[in-house]
Amino acid sequence: MLPGIFVRIIAALSLVVSLSSTAGDVVALYNANVVMTAEMTQKQAARQALQRVLIKVSGSLNVAEHSDVRKQLSDATDYLLSYQFDLQDQQRIYRAQFDQQKVDKLLRDAGLAIWGKTRPSTLIWLAEQQDEEFNRTIISEQSQSQSKELVLQRGKERGLDLSFPLVDLDDLMRVSVYDVWGRFLQPVVDASQRYQADSMVIARIYQQKQIAEGMDESLAKVVWHLDWSFVLGNRVEQQSAEDLERDVVISQMVNSIADTLANRYAIEANTNPVSHYIELTVTNISGLAVYENVRIFLKQLTAVADVTLSHISGTNGRYRLRMVGSEQDLINALELDSRMQRVVDQFGQPVKQLEFVWAP
Repeated sequence: MLPGIFVRIIAALSLVVSLSSTAGDVVALYNANVVMTAEMTQKQAARQALQRVLIKVSGSLNVAEHSDVRKQLSDATDYLLSYQFDLQDQQRIYRAQFDQQKVDKLLRDAGLAIWGKTRPSTLIWLAEQQDEEFNRTIISEQSQSQSKELVLQRGKERGLDLSFPLVDLDDLMRVSVYDVWGRFLQPVVDASQRYQADSMVIARIYQQKQIAEGMDESLAKVVWHLDWSFVLGNRVEQQSAEDLERDVVISQMVNSIADTLANRYAIEANTNPVSHYIELTVTNISGLAVYENVRIFLKQLTAVADVTLSHISGTNGRYRLRMVGSEQDLINALELDSRMQRVVDQFGQPVKQLEFVWAP
């Protein structure tokens, strides 16, 4: 896989983040399923399931390499809330649910990040070439496509909120398969506005024969190629992957997306024993019940440990937040929810103090 290349794009492409956010809660972050093999014990299945949960919650594929985590994986059953066995397609499935508080504590004690359940939505524009005749289609929400199923499955394993476009008449009036295949940003950005996603992928996948000079064509390898552009805010990451297996290149793309999002939104463990506080002003609050709703909303953010309402003036409230993460972690989290809009100055830039408008 080629290294990621970040480049700034023209201001018009910031439309991607000017849309109302559709970030939502990723369900079952602390659940995992394992297909049991004939040789696998229940303890081994629990260990594998816990490792999968830790990858989702930490945002890191390498979480099990940490010495503290590796030790605790041997006692995976201590973290279980429940488990059961199911039979699906002639396979025995071990389904486990783990204790969120215990899992989070394990990661904090190890000094590792925690990525909360509210995660940015990502819209996947994927053009697929099915044969050597250059027949290409845009994979839609309704498509019966192995590539689509692999993207969604690998995204689920990383705890991502992924979706595909409808590719209906409205979409096709704005974007063509050639736009997606060529990864032309502007028409795809225009077509994406209706979906209000927090980030976007424009990708193409195809097979190609690799023939060395003098080689018999019948001996040529058929290789999968996947090229993608990942748009987050006003930046674009462009990468490519190739492999004999389709699943490998799709996994590389999904893991790259997950790593980028986790680097931005996962909350690093606070190793400073002294609590730090941030004050935040929220306007447009109508009534005592709404003041409490805002407090509860702020408290559920992963970067926040506790919240108190310190001052009320008309429809304005000042909240004092005891933080687990940084001020930037807080801002990043609030950007994912359209109910909390940052106050900007006459030039459209955020005011220096943390001031937001409550817009439920």
